[in-house]
Amino acid sequence: SFALQSPSNVNITCDNYGVVVSWTSSDQNATFLLQLKQNVGSPPNPISLTGHQCNISKYLQNTGYNYYYVEVRARDGETESQPAESKTFSFSTAITADIHCSLEFPPVELKLGDDKLTVSFSNPLHLYRHAPALRNLSLSDSFLRYWITTEKNKSFTHICTLESSTCEYRLEFPHKQEEYCVTLGGYIRQTRFQTTKQCFRPGTPIIFYFLPLLFVAACLVVLASLNLSKAISKKIKKKCLSKFPASLYQPCSDDPFKPLRLETEPVERNPQVWSDITVPVSFDLSYDSGLAENSPCSSTCSTDEDDCGKESGGGELEPPQEVRDPYSKEPDMSNGGMSEGYDRPHGFGEMSPTEPRDL
Repeated sequence: SFALQSPSNVNITCDNYGVVVSWTSSDQNATFLLQLKQNVGSPPNPISLTGHQCNISKYLQNTGYNYYYVEVRARDGETESQPAESKTFSFSTAITADIHCSLEFPPVELKLGDDKLTVSFSNPLHLYRHAPALRNLSLSDSFLRYWITTEKNKSFTHICTLESSTCEYRLEFPHKQEEYCVTLGGYIRQTRFQTTKQCFRPGTPIIFYFLPLLFVAACLVVLASLNLSKAISKKIKKKCLSKFPASLYQPCSDDPFKPLRLETEPVERNPQVWSDITVPVSFDLSYDSGLAENSPCSSTCSTDEDDCGKESGGGELEPPQEVRDPYSKEPDMSNGGMSEGYDRPHGFGEMSPTEPRDL
């Protein structure tokens, strides 16, 4: 009998890793029987469960050449409802079905170098090796056939085999672009990959981000070098100038790079040289017999120097006059204007013919 109400909204959800069936039911106490139907091969036994969804991935066989649908019944003891069927689904685009399950294309990486755009992604033969879509994959079908389409509708087809862990292809662009965009799609066996679009915009080379830092570092190095050179130059100058007389450099100069200069002092054009020393000159008059007798410093005063210079009448003699500098150009009138060394005239006295003459 069919006294129970049949389940409703039986849906099929398929993705990269499996197929899930879900439904709804008004009877909260009922259990459910799930029967998988397929066009090739014997179906598996019915599945009994109490929930409202089931992952049927492990029951799928020959996914590359088969299509499926699911029947769900409500059951309460011995009473069962009419079956509720899902839509047909398949992993093969060559088979007519209501739902064609596909796989997501792996993440794509774009790199630009030497006017070539490198397109690379993980090999889906390794990435989805446990997915039901690639179950019972033969060796002859173990390859990925994919295509790349540019924005100018240029398409490139390539094959990636099981031996490669990464699929890679290089596109040449005759002119540089502000942005590079490509669209990728492909098949493994008869299972379709969802198309994906990836764009790449060349950025500023990383060296340009370091240029300001390099400039600042260079300025700091230059300033430090200047300060160090000034300090060393000042120290060397101080050490070297200490070995010279103070008159050979300017102690007030703070610039270590100015050369030493000698400064002259003003001097008169026609200088007059005068002696600051007065030289007293004494004359020996002992050869003059007449003057020797009248000299106050006669032999009678030789024993007492204090009485020399005093006259017999008690008066004091005038001190001897100072003689001018013999190097002076002014004439000395003390000797009557005669040349120096000629102190008085020498007359010839009368000589007795009997007196001997000194030769």
